[in-house]
Amino acid sequence: RDIGVTGVQTCALPISEPSAPTTTVVTMLPVGGKDDPAGKAGLAHLAEHAVFLKRDVDGRTIAHGLDAVAVWSNATTSAIATTFYTSVLPGDLDAALALHRRLVTDPCELDPARFAVEREVVLNELRVRGVDDPAFRPSSILPGLTATAGTEAEVAALSIADVCGFLDAHYAVNGAVLVIAGPVEVDAARSRPLSSESVSPDRDRKS
Repeated sequence: RDIGVTGVQTCALPISEPSAPTTTVVTMLPVGGKDDPAGKAGLAHLAEHAVFLKRDVDGRTIAHGLDAVAVWSNATTSAIATTFYTSVLPGDLDAALALHRRLVTDPCELDPARFAVEREVVLNELRVRGVDDPAFRPSSILPGLTATAGTEAEVAALSIADVCGFLDAHYAVNGAVLVIAGPVEVDAARSRPLSSESVSPDRDRKS
C-alpha cells in the first residue's frame, strides 16, 4: 500500500491466473448513506448511479466509456462507503483508470432525460428489493443511521441539483482508496494513482 501526494491510498494485488487474465480496478470513496442530508435519504445511492452520466466536452458519458472497455463493472453504496469496480483486459488498464478518475474530477453536467431514467432505475431497485434488503440496512457501525435506500417519496423528489451538490461536496481524489488487482507489477500499479498524470494523453479526457 502507498499513499501518494494526491492523498490516494493505492494497493496493488498482483495475481496471475491464466483462466481469468483480467485486471480489476476498485475505487472506494469514504462517502455513503451517513452523508445523506436530512429528508434526502437515498441521495448517496442515487449519486452513485448518476455519476456515470457525467459527460466530457464531446458529450460522451462515463457509462459509454465503460461500455467500450469493461469486461465487467459494478458499483455499490453502503452506509459508510461508495465503491466502484471495473474489470478490463490488461491493455485497457489506463483507460479504466481514466474513467475512474473522471468519476471524481469531471464537472457534474447531467442530461435531464437520462437522469430521470436513472432515478427511475433506483426507484425500481427500491420497489423490488425493499428497504429491508441487507444492502440497504443501516450500518451496525453507526447506530441510528437511516437506511441508505431512502423511501420512494424521498428518492422521487431528488433532483439533479441535489445530486450535483452531493457529488461536488463528497466525491474527491483525496481520501480515495484505489486497488489494482490482476497481472500487474506492484511498482507499476503504485505509479498509477487517480491523478491526471496516471493516464496516457491519447486516452485522457479532453480539456
